[in-house]
Amino acid sequence: MALAKRRDEKIDFSDIAELDELFFENALRGDTYRPTKKQLTLRLDTPTLDWFRRKYPRGYQTEINKVLLQHILDKQREARKKAG
Repeated sequence: MALAKRRDEKIDFSDIAELDELFFENALRGDTYRPTKKQLTLRLDTPTLDWFRRKYPRGYQTEINKVLLQHILDKQREARKKAG
């Protein structure tokens, strides 16, 4: 309770790393968060789809989604580096 009553400027935060913009760009929500997904038809090369199905038999679509999301994040990071 003593900490709750203490004014913010009196709390020592020096041992806590400052969270930068990159942290929040890659932050994930808690385990209970389920993003909205849309069903669609997507044509993939047979070898690509076969690889994901072999590697992730229960969840290959989720893995494909993760790979696509990581690609987006990488491209956004590259664009920010070029911009400034």
